[in-house]
Amino acid sequence: MLRLIIPGEAVPQLRPRFARHGNYVQTYDPAKCRDYKSYVRMLAAVEVKRGQTLVTYPIEGPVEVRIAVYRHTPKSWSKAKIAAANAGHIRPTTKPDIDNIAKGLKDALKGLIWVDDSQVVRLEAEKWYGDEPRAVVEIEEVTYFA
Repeated sequence: MLRLIIPGEAVPQLRPRFARHGNYVQTYDPAKCRDYKSYVRMLAAVEVKRGQTLVTYPIEGPVEVRIAVYRHTPKSWSKAKIAAANAGHIRPTTKPDIDNIAKGLKDALKGLIWVDDSQVVRLEAEKWYGDEPRAVVEIEEVTYFA
């Protein structure tokens, strides 16, 4: 199993932008998404080079992915409410959507950890509050026994 901890606020996958060049239309990621994906890829590459696992990358078979996104608690909240949120009694229900965050993370790991996003056969994603904003991604190769 590979475990990635990505410090900072998670950035969701935003809608692509379009630019017209004569008769040609180009699509591209917004800069914020592109920068976050590069950051995630850099951190993942460091973990892969550490060689903690016996898995060879990119994985070519099915994978399971678990994502936990920790958001910073609002500063306007009382200390009691912040403590309850950090203990997991209050969960974030505000934007960004968890599925858009998962899309961005999966896109960032494409070609480095797995060949294509379609290899993800199971995905669990959650949003929590925490002292330090971060995303924790756990990737496990699925093995079948005959």
